[in-house]
Order: sequence, then C-alpha cells, then structure tokens
Amino acid sequence: MALDLLAVFKGLSPAPLLEGFEQGGTKLVSSEMLGQYPGSPTIGLPAGTFIAPTVEIDAMLAQGLSRSQIAEKLGINNPAFLKGDLIRVDLSPNALRSLNLRPPSGGEAGANNLFIPGGKTVGGVTEGVVNGIPVNGIGVTQKVVNTSQ
Repeated sequence: MALDLLAVFKGLSPAPLLEGFEQGGTKLVSSEMLGQYPGSPTIGLPAGTFIAPTVEIDAMLAQGLSRSQIAEKLGINNPAFLKGDLIRVDLSPNALRSLNLRPPSGGEAGANNLFIPGGKTVGGVTEGVVNGIPVNGIGVTQKVVNTSQ
C-alpha cells in the first residue's frame, strides 16, 4: 500500500488505494475523443472517468497489442478510440486520492454493454473510477503512445 507522506506528517491515516493502484493509475484515450471536448479543464467528464492500474497498462502495452486489441481488453466500444493518437494519462498515487479513486458501479458515463460488475473489464484489466482528471493537475502526466492500428 502506498503511503501519503503529507497525511503521515500531519498525523492522519492516509486513505488506502484500491488494490492494484498503489503505484498509480492510467487512462488511455484517443486524441479524437479528447477533441470532442475542446477547452475542457478535465480529461473525462468531471463526475468520473475510468482508469486502470499503471502496472497493468504498462504490461498490456509491452505486449505490442494493436489499438483495437487494447480497446477489447479495456471494454471500450467507442469507435473514436481507434482514431487519432493514443494518449496515455498517468496519475500518481496522491493524484488518485485527490480525485476520489473508487470502484466502478456501472452507472458512470462511458459504461457500456461490456461493463462487468466487480472491478475488472471484459478483458480482465482492473478498473477504477476517478473524478475528471485536471488537464494540468499535480501528479498528472500525458504522452502519446505508439501502437499499431
């Protein structure tokens, strides 16, 4: 379990992260999807967006999967995911805490007919939900990922 050093310093018990998210979380999104919300201060809707543990995204990307295979593993059926650049948005453990990391309920925007209750995607990837990710938030980084189409 990752520790929130500021909370420890203040004598507070840091909120534990969901299992698997101790090293941070990652959202994969296409530039096409981001372009649907120009000028938005958040990546994903403010009420919530799906993420996966960074370690699981790292392992998945290391397999050299195509964009459509990644979409299948994540349970994404939005055709815009396959267009434009693939953007990786990484969140530090502290950013996850500040964005209210929680288990998905299936009622979130973006949940689709592939949603399976229990915190795993149809492809077996652990998933969680956070509040909209601030574009320039502390502990938030973005970079383009190269994949085959």
